[in-house]
Amino acid sequence: MKIGTDGVLLGAWANCQNAQKALDIGTGTGVIALMLAQRNPALQKIDGIELDTEATQQAIENVQRSPWSDRIEIIQSPLQTFKLAQNAQYDLIISNPPFFQKDANTSPSGKSRTQARHTDSLSFEELLEHACRLMTPNGQLNVVLPYQEGLHLKSLAQNAGLHCNRMAEVKSVAHKPVRRFLLCFEKAEKEPVIEQLTIQHRERKNYTDEYIALTKDFYLKM
Repeated sequence: MKIGTDGVLLGAWANCQNAQKALDIGTGTGVIALMLAQRNPALQKIDGIELDTEATQQAIENVQRSPWSDRIEIIQSPLQTFKLAQNAQYDLIISNPPFFQKDANTSPSGKSRTQARHTDSLSFEELLEHACRLMTPNGQLNVVLPYQEGLHLKSLAQNAGLHCNRMAEVKSVAHKPVRRFLLCFEKAEKEPVIEQLTIQHRERKNYTDEYIALTKDFYLKM
């Protein structure tokens, strides 16, 4: 599975500075788990769960070759049946979740890619339900989603007892509308913080200063 902009954005944007234990749902290549480990040396334990067998193996290999293998564990498991070790909840949960609905006209090719991007394997309702189950009372759920799906998740979250206390409206280029949301949910309601982020100027790969500042630590060339 390729590393996409969504995963890089989420891994760089999520607030992990006060976290001690994190869960990456649908870890894929393991890139977000690795980014969290790089950003916060005090993050003691990072679990990445993945449904696909080949992606799980790739994530394990990536972690083993990293400087942070002692703090990251990759586990093949669906979220719905994932159990806590000794009831130790997570203070940070992060996910680049599947978002295509069953009746979507666009169907990605390849079984693994379809599974990773369609909600058949993990619905929004299930994501919210199990995030509530697995997070501490003061924990956070951070996700990245396209515009319409992000609005839908926000509306569902209220029914699940989660509040969107931080949000970034992301534009791919400055002259186009918002294309995706970065969303942070918590159990306690707070005054929401709304941010704006533009990835690049009109020219392709001509990145904005704000995007460079956010992600430069994770690129070999930026």
